Amino acid sequence: MAFREVGVFEVREVLRLWLAGEGSDRWNGCRRSTARRSAATCGCGGGGVDRGGGVDQLSDVLVGLVVEAVRPHRCDGRGEAWRLLAANHDTVVGWVGTG
Repeated sequence: MAFREVGVFEVREVLRLWLAGEGSDRWNGCRRSTARRSAATCGCGGGGVDRGGGVDQLSDVLVGLVVEAVRPHRCDGRGEAWRLLAANHDTVVGWVGTG
């Protein structure tokens, strides 16, 4: 499966819906596993957010911490598929060159 970058706005929306008490069927911006990790990190994972406390708890700092915890660490900003393609660059160029 290819890597899909989860945007900060998507994480913020998932957290907003989670705080509003919505179920995971409404979290259609990203995969449910990502949405659940976001909510777990925000609430019981050390984020200190009370689900009944409202959306005013969603500061930029909190959302940034959740995004950092949910996204896989990629030091070069690219996913595994890109690294695989770069490692086989000459082979792919040869395929394209031969038609």
